[in-house]
Amino acid sequence: MIKSKLTYLFKILIMFILLYLFCLAEVRGGIAPFGIALAFALLVTIEKSYIVAPLYLIANFLTDISIQNLIVSGVSAGVLLIVGLFYITRRLKVYYALPYMLISLSAFAYYEIMDNNTVNCVISLMLSCISLVILSQAISAIMLRPYVFRLTMDEAVSAGLSLVMLSAGLASIPLTTVSIYHIVCILIILLATYTMKKNHALCIAGLLGVGYALATNDVSFIAMYTLMGIASLAFKNRLKLFSVFAIIAIDLVFGLFFETYTYTVISLVESLAGCAIFLALKQDWLDSMYVYFCDSGDKFASRDIVNRSRDSINRKLLELSDIFGEMDTAFRQMIKGQMSREDALDMLTQETYSKVCANCPERSKCYRGKVDTKKIITELINVGFERGKTTLLDITPYLASNCLRVNQLLTSINQSLIKFKHYSAMIGNLDSSRILIADQLSGVSRICKDLGIKMNQRVNFDTAKENQLIEELSYNNIICNEALIYNTNNLNNEVSLVIRNMDLENTKLIEIAEDVLKSPLTITSVTPAEVGGWSIVSLTTSAKYDIVFGYAGTPKTGEDISGDTYSLLRLGDNKFMMAVCDGMGNGEKAHKTSELAINLIENFYKAGFDNDIILSSVNKLLGLNEEETFTALDLCVIDLNNSYADFIKLGASVGYIKHSNTTDIIDTNSLPIGILEQMSPKIQKTVLQDRDIIIICSDGVVDAFENPQILKNLINDADTLHPQLLADQILEQAIAQKTIAEDDMTVLVGRIFVKK
Repeated sequence: MIKSKLTYLFKILIMFILLYLFCLAEVRGGIAPFGIALAFALLVTIEKSYIVAPLYLIANFLTDISIQNLIVSGVSAGVLLIVGLFYITRRLKVYYALPYMLISLSAFAYYEIMDNNTVNCVISLMLSCISLVILSQAISAIMLRPYVFRLTMDEAVSAGLSLVMLSAGLASIPLTTVSIYHIVCILIILLATYTMKKNHALCIAGLLGVGYALATNDVSFIAMYTLMGIASLAFKNRLKLFSVFAIIAIDLVFGLFFETYTYTVISLVESLAGCAIFLALKQDWLDSMYVYFCDSGDKFASRDIVNRSRDSINRKLLELSDIFGEMDTAFRQMIKGQMSREDALDMLTQETYSKVCANCPERSKCYRGKVDTKKIITELINVGFERGKTTLLDITPYLASNCLRVNQLLTSINQSLIKFKHYSAMIGNLDSSRILIADQLSGVSRICKDLGIKMNQRVNFDTAKENQLIEELSYNNIICNEALIYNTNNLNNEVSLVIRNMDLENTKLIEIAEDVLKSPLTITSVTPAEVGGWSIVSLTTSAKYDIVFGYAGTPKTGEDISGDTYSLLRLGDNKFMMAVCDGMGNGEKAHKTSELAINLIENFYKAGFDNDIILSSVNKLLGLNEEETFTALDLCVIDLNNSYADFIKLGASVGYIKHSNTTDIIDTNSLPIGILEQMSPKIQKTVLQDRDIIIICSDGVVDAFENPQILKNLINDADTLHPQLLADQILEQAIAQKTIAEDDMTVLVGRIFVKK
């Protein structure tokens, strides 16, 4: 509580000092319009009249202690107080304040006209109006924003002119021996050198000289203080003492050589005092002021680091791509493959002969009868390969009448066939697993290579548009601490903004950014910044098209759960995936199968794998299941940047694209997932137009109609463009064909449209 009171008292003191200095500021020795302009500017921006009015009365009276000045000050303060009380519940706009300020100067104008100073009176009134506008904008920009260095061009000009007025007041302080102004100017020049951009520091030095010139009618001070700023900046990157010595040297040259002013020992002491105060400041304070005022200087070095980092990542990704490619080759070389039929027959024949015939006491009869026992066994095993097992019906007449171990022979052959079947399945699964792993390694290799190629594209930064964007945002009171605009190969723009949390909901943010970049943008992420109260907003060039979806579905009549699953997934690079997965059968078992397939497909697409690797991998994963799991897949990937769609159908029904007047049927014949070990999906690419509608359905919907043409006509005749309404209509008509849902039914509808 005490701290807040002290802060408020300090604020009052600062306002009084400023009012006093602005009242002191004069042009041509008698024109002094700046004090009343500052008083009304404070009323317009940050303070109440019952505070400003008495402060102005005292400050202006102290500049000239006389009855006339007391009357002039009293009239001005009285009008200021009344106007402030009238607008105490609402904001006084600067243009409404202009006539009130002119009324407050009526006593001043009266005395000036009576003294035959009509010209000075007119000039003072004009300058007071101009000064009010300038000071109001400067105070709004500096006091009402947390970062004063974020000024627009007109705000910077206003702040500069305000500094000139303040400088004129400082130069007019009635001290005969010591020049407070000279001390303050040297201190400000040194502070600006080490806390601001070079161009800002140089402008401040020159403006200090302009203010002194207005007060003394000597323009040589403009040159002196400007050269001090140049000399100080020239040695900025060395020790601070170098900048101090440079300023003292300029002071000595102008004081002793050019005789700009009467140079004495006191003059040297004044220069040394300003330098000493600067040197006494801690470096931590200067660093804090640098962060507060400066825009991090040139960003070329940091931006070059970005590109060099991308080059390093590019090399590493390409190395990883090569490593995964070699691992892919190694796993494919580990594939053994199935044993040939001839080798399998020889192996099983030898195994059966060893178990049954090798120790048979009657085997000599076979030898004497010139019977090739192994050949007979091979023929029996071959029959077993065809039928799955051998029976007594397959025994030859000779064996039936002469062999004492017929039953043992059949049992041994069938056991060998079962073992071989298990062995073949195991080898097949091992090979399928190796192929699956090899496919994943190949996919990762491609992803790494693609990322490496993208990382190899140089990032281009647009500094001019960054500054323009910051300025435009500031005009709309959206405070942007930093802006970064970049692209690769002059394609899509990426924008990163550091803005206040309170500005995140401002609807003008995207509008202003789009206007500066001349392209549509969308916000991709908002993350907290390291500094409290600020956030980093990331924007990117949005696609020309957008898409809306509709869904309708029902399980088979009598079932609690549908065997169909669907997916609507946003992929990277402005792509969307819509998919319907129809598991074999109905109910919970079919639902689990289709859900497994759709989840696998979603995860593969999120990871960035290609279509062929995704579908081949899902096919193999489902094929590893001991039970037969077949799944029909209807998948469509829509590219909103280029307005085309990739259709992939594996055992799925036909799809449809509804144009403005016609409807196309999409049909790519292929077996469902999980039937064949190897599959090569067919992809049909179709170009889309504005307002085109994509419809994909499970077979329960399409099969409900006598043929796909009937459903095509129904879609073509539909009078709605709303995806949800169209999906509901299609499902309703499909059920109406059979009065009940004879199979699981799912309808997905997506309509693309051009963004406005």
